[in-house]
Amino acid sequence: MSYHQICEGLNSLRLIGMGQAMTQMSETPDMADWSFDEKLIFLIDAEIQNKAQRRQVSCLLYTSPSPRDKRQ
Repeated sequence: MSYHQICEGLNSLRLIGMGQAMTQMSETPDMADWSFDEKLIFLIDAEIQNKAQRRQVSCLLYTSPSPRDKRQ
């Protein structure tokens, strides 16, 4: 399986953070020296952060007053 296919697969599974981290890993030469565990932790952490950020944005969307609420 090619690198491009893996990134597409991650995106289709809605693992956007992992897909972005994979791209970042491929563009950063220093990461080639990382162990498997370090790379896996990096990918998982990126996905956790992405999900938390999306959840926070989603909450903000639902708590914002609507134009209808502003009318009095």
